[in-house]
Amino acid sequence: MKIKLIFIISLSIFHYIFSFSNENQLIIKGKVADASTGQVLPFANVFLKGNVTTGTVTGQNGEFTLTINQSSSTDTLIFSFIGYKEKLIPVSNILYGYITINLEPNTQLYSKRVIFLLF
Repeated sequence: MKIKLIFIISLSIFHYIFSFSNENQLIIKGKVADASTGQVLPFANVFLKGNVTTGTVTGQNGEFTLTINQSSSTDTLIFSFIGYKEKLIPVSNILYGYITINLEPNTQLYSKRVIFLLF
């Protein structure tokens, strides 16, 4: 009986600690894709503006999961991928559910430049 009581108390304390620590966390899930073709963009960057240490990279299927503090709900997420325009989305717009981010190709990167050197 004593062991059962200790187990129940320990379990209650364990549950209280972990439910309290996750209370201030937001989980944002989504997918990053090409706006024109719809193809997913693997290994795209997803991070908080002004805080590059809080971020993630999409997987091979273009999907990501990012856990941030509740205090970051007023910040902005930046989605970027080489050859595409960055997209900024306020965290407050994507607090719930699953979001698909469509990045547009950056055509300026592919334009030709002619440089003349005069000696």
